[in-house]
Amino acid sequence: MIGAKQVHIAAYVTNHGFGHINRLMAVLNQIAPEVRVTVRADREIWPAIEERLGRAVEFGYFPSDLGTVSPPGQNSQTDCPATFDRLEKRYREIQSACRDEVDWLLRASATTVYADSSLVPLRLAKEAGLNGYLGANFTWDEIYSDLLATAPEGLFSAAQMLQYQSIVDDMKSASAQATLLRFWPHTQMAGVGQHGLVDIGLVINHGRDIRAELIASLGLDPDVKLVYFYVGRYGVEELPWEKLNEYSPDLVFLGLHPPGKPLPGRFFSIDPNQYSGADLLRSCDAAIVKAGYGAVAEAMAVGTPVIYPPREGFVEFPAIDDALRSWAGGRPVSDNDFRNLNIHKVLEESISFRADPPSVPLDGARKVARILVHGIDALI
Repeated sequence: MIGAKQVHIAAYVTNHGFGHINRLMAVLNQIAPEVRVTVRADREIWPAIEERLGRAVEFGYFPSDLGTVSPPGQNSQTDCPATFDRLEKRYREIQSACRDEVDWLLRASATTVYADSSLVPLRLAKEAGLNGYLGANFTWDEIYSDLLATAPEGLFSAAQMLQYQSIVDDMKSASAQATLLRFWPHTQMAGVGQHGLVDIGLVINHGRDIRAELIASLGLDPDVKLVYFYVGRYGVEELPWEKLNEYSPDLVFLGLHPPGKPLPGRFFSIDPNQYSGADLLRSCDAAIVKAGYGAVAEAMAVGTPVIYPPREGFVEFPAIDDALRSWAGGRPVSDNDFRNLNIHKVLEESISFRADPPSVPLDGARKVARILVHGIDALI
């Protein structure tokens, strides 16, 4: 473990799904318990952070950025008007909290600011005279810029466009204030990290092999095939979950979030306080996931085939899609097939196959932890 008692890390994280939280926890769990860490985030995600932590942290409130909004039941889509309406409201909250946050950084003797995809805290680090590090594989200004550029004509008024663009410009300015710890696979992120850039590789949690334990605790036949099914914490209610009952009887589905419909003997909800997504990805024969960084990276690292639908309005997706397609375990399916769970064939083809991990470093979380405690020179 890495230790330095004089260090106080202030960690900020995007509140958009569990992927960013999961990635932050991978880093914090590599830092020795004697190092002081304070997580500054929305209160609603504190429990999700705690259940994934293997060490103690302090908590404090700072309004997290919220990402995009999906239509109900459609995780792969983006509701553009709802996204920007929420962005404008939240950005006002963030800006109003900045002065007090700089005061807190100084009062708390913080030495380092680390942000997983959150951009404004990087400016606050500079104002407080601290080292600021951005851990990311994309930036939110890229997402919002793309949404504005591709928005149908007339969707937003001229005044709205000016207001939204000013927010995007401010975020982009903040992203230049830090050292970029760039995770693979990543977008272009032009202009980010003007104080330095370090390519990190995959930032993942290393799961345990719990297959035998799952088989025994769930009373399953040892020869069943286990399939991890995770499409995020939002928008899963409208999938035709009952179709899973039509799949081969030797397939059993596991997830950290219940499908919202009773599927006895076919879908088992797993307690996230007992097992992590990384545990399940290592122990299952295949994964059906939304193509977000956390699940994809942790599946690739252990060679578990990934079945995934496309995502619209999210410029991170092409980078992840390209990485999955160039990796032996990537299994893209159409949005229509996924929405209707017509993925029997690709699942049958995937469950007896294991891919080699991609040829990138798998110790990214440890690298980031070392940098946060000891600085960039720790990697030289």
